[in-house]
Amino acid sequence: MDASSTRQPGGRGWFHRRAPAKPAEPQPASDRRGSLLPALETMAQLLQAGDSTTELLEKLAEQARQAMEADLVVVRRFLPDQQSLLTEAVAGVAPEQLAGLRGAVVPAPPGFSEVPPGTFAMVDLAGEAPGAYLGRSDAKELAELGVKHALVLPLCARGVVAGRLEFGRRIDLPFTLEKRAIAPLIAYLLAGVLLPPAGPAEEREMAALRARAAVVEAIDPAGNLDQTLARFGEAARALTSADLVLSVRWQPEEATFVPVGVAGGAPYLIEMLKTISFQPAVVPALQLVAQQTEPVIVLSQDAAQKLGPALVQQLGARAALLAPLRDPQGRLQGALIVLATRAGVEFDQHDAVALAELVRVSGPALALAAKVEELHRQVDRLRLIERLARDLAKAEDEVAVTRHICEYLGSFLDTSACCLGVLVNGHASLTWSGWSSGRPLGPVTTGVGDDAAGRVLRIQAPVRLTQREAPDPARWLPSALALPLGQSALIVPAMANGRVVGVLALQSPAADAYRASDEELALEAARWAAHAVVRLQQLRMAREAGERRASLLGQLLARQEAERKRLVDAVHNATLQGLASCLYRVELTARRADQQPIEATVDELHHIRDLLAQQVAELREIVFRLRPATLDHLGLEAALREYLLHLKHQARVEAALDAELPERLPPELETTIYRVVQEAIDTVRLKAGITRALVRIRQRADGTVVVTIADDGKDYGVPPEPAGGEEKQPIDLSLLALRERIALAGGAVRFAGLPQGGAVMQIVLPRRDDP
Repeated sequence: MDASSTRQPGGRGWFHRRAPAKPAEPQPASDRRGSLLPALETMAQLLQAGDSTTELLEKLAEQARQAMEADLVVVRRFLPDQQSLLTEAVAGVAPEQLAGLRGAVVPAPPGFSEVPPGTFAMVDLAGEAPGAYLGRSDAKELAELGVKHALVLPLCARGVVAGRLEFGRRIDLPFTLEKRAIAPLIAYLLAGVLLPPAGPAEEREMAALRARAAVVEAIDPAGNLDQTLARFGEAARALTSADLVLSVRWQPEEATFVPVGVAGGAPYLIEMLKTISFQPAVVPALQLVAQQTEPVIVLSQDAAQKLGPALVQQLGARAALLAPLRDPQGRLQGALIVLATRAGVEFDQHDAVALAELVRVSGPALALAAKVEELHRQVDRLRLIERLARDLAKAEDEVAVTRHICEYLGSFLDTSACCLGVLVNGHASLTWSGWSSGRPLGPVTTGVGDDAAGRVLRIQAPVRLTQREAPDPARWLPSALALPLGQSALIVPAMANGRVVGVLALQSPAADAYRASDEELALEAARWAAHAVVRLQQLRMAREAGERRASLLGQLLARQEAERKRLVDAVHNATLQGLASCLYRVELTARRADQQPIEATVDELHHIRDLLAQQVAELREIVFRLRPATLDHLGLEAALREYLLHLKHQARVEAALDAELPERLPPELETTIYRVVQEAIDTVRLKAGITRALVRIRQRADGTVVVTIADDGKDYGVPPEPAGGEEKQPIDLSLLALRERIALAGGAVRFAGLPQGGAVMQIVLPRRDDP
């Protein structure tokens, strides 16, 4: 060891000072985070000043007070009996109070000499004092000095409790977590003054102390991993003889390091560093760093070979010290590249020890930074998802959905082209909409084939195309979208509520642009897209259903108006005219009764009777069609039998009724069933050429009524309910009207053809009792 690194004669305790020392860089007074390491350096320099122990302790106490932002500091030493504490130094009190404090002997709390190193007690002097750290008389003394909150901890070094350190605040503000973290480091330094000099292990102890202090300085509870790595670079420069320190982050997927910070150089250097490759194959020393846990020293004669030409030529590196930065689980997070650019400067074992200690204690800080970064990433992602949800809720078509999905994925992946294919025509085709370079694409419809999209639909799992072979001309996305050939693509199924709605495809002009870790993100986006598409389909279906109902209502109103006109015409042109004719004949017969034979008068009256009977029959037919009286007086079964008998006489249809009802149904339900059966036969099935029909009525245990109408007519030809996005086939208006009537009653209807010919209709209506 050279003379510059030996302990100075008369030096107290332990301390290692490097030479030549670098001038300290000025720091703004408002930089609270930068106060600890300079304070420790000042304390270390005081240790070499040759002051008496009392003077040294007073100066160190004042430095500790400033570093801790405390109002009072008391340093006490254990007397040889280990039962009493001698007050050695006090900082932060008025001169008139100092005389009564300095040199005072107070009893040590029982068991305080066995308190574990690094522990402390937070004392609210308004409450009870913890017996193992601060006695009642001690608490009373601090309270008389105006202290409201105290931080008490043992002065420990090399496993020995040398005394007690007390910090006090006169304001009602406890010490922060950060101050509580650095207090043991200050106590460790003060304990070295109270203890006799140690042996050869003092250098590593001091290196460990300075490394812990540097790590505390580097920790930022709100900082991400890049920021923490950059701060470690600044700490490494302060701990070693470095001129320049590069902080690089490990990217496992690319198997390379990327620069995130530079300490000791101009700010523009970080941009220049991004043009240099830090792959282990290019910088061989990084290969060793990635494989081990200890620093690697690169001497000047090996610099060109182990650091690579870029670092040597562009940064002027002459020697280097490289160290891996790993989390507590041993995962590589980054590395520090400590460079010497001055001629004749080599890194020695002292630098390696300091850097090794920094690496050793950096794990928890790296893990914290990684968690903070992941938390920030999740928060950013949640914000994007919230914005995406709002945008998708406003999307009016699939092109808008694709644009919003593309913008969302663009925050994480290469989405130079993003396309959404929606299944249509019974899953036989895909309708594509896309977004690329700020312009919409499509929609275009293609068949589901054997391409990548078709394979995704078959296996319902992502397909990743990482690289295109040179002669391969195949397009991964529909040619009608007019996209250039991509070099990589990621295609995932778009599913909503367990059903495949389509596919989401991303394409990039760069090879190997998507990795396995990107699939989950793409699947999540595809799920959002699928739900948005389903919502659009449901809105369209609801809009079309509304339009159909409006059209149907208009036609029904027109039909009702026509029916009213027909009834009016029937009553006015037939019945009223017939009755008026009968009245005229009665009057004529009465006038001629005494002028003609009685036989002629009787014949006239018989003819008038026949005319009246005909008019009564026509009136009964009109009343029956409006509402049969049988339905109100005798019930549903009697009314249906009367209707079917009427059907036989009027339409020559042999119809039978098979009804089993335990009791009469509520009047409203009886009316609904009667009208449904009447409308089903009169307006729907008579057009199908039926000659025979069977109406069957049953009531289930829950009160639900099932009406089945079977006949020998043509099949209904009703298509199944269309899936979302598929084209609707036209349905007969009368059938739609029947469906609407049943739906308004809360029921459902199904149609089917019979194997031997004919058709069947099943209507299910819930029981609704009168209130």
